[in-house]
Amino acid sequence: MRSKKQMEIELLWFVVTLCITGAIAGITAGLFGNGGGFVVVPALLAVFPFFTPPSEALVKVAIGTSLASIVVSSARSVMAHRAKGAVDFDILRSWSIWLILGVGGGLLIANNSSANGLTVV
Repeated sequence: MRSKKQMEIELLWFVVTLCITGAIAGITAGLFGNGGGFVVVPALLAVFPFFTPPSEALVKVAIGTSLASIVVSSARSVMAHRAKGAVDFDILRSWSIWLILGVGGGLLIANNSSANGLTVV
């Protein structure tokens, strides 16, 4: 059993790691236009084992958590750009079927892949 002091140190490490990761992901997203998942997923994989027993599901949980944060960030970005009139909804509509197919294909691949396979990717 871990002591209260050890648990407090682990929680502090968790919070600091996620704050730094969020800052790095935000900077890379702003500079390069990526979602930040390539920064967030490895950090989550480093932090999650401290709070839950290791399992095959951790990789998928880390990826899902990263994607959830990217969806929220992207939605807020679209709303901000829309307010400035900088979103071309005609292009967005023309891409929609391909976006839906890409999401569906990614879900199928991730669902049928092992955690080790996803870790390599």
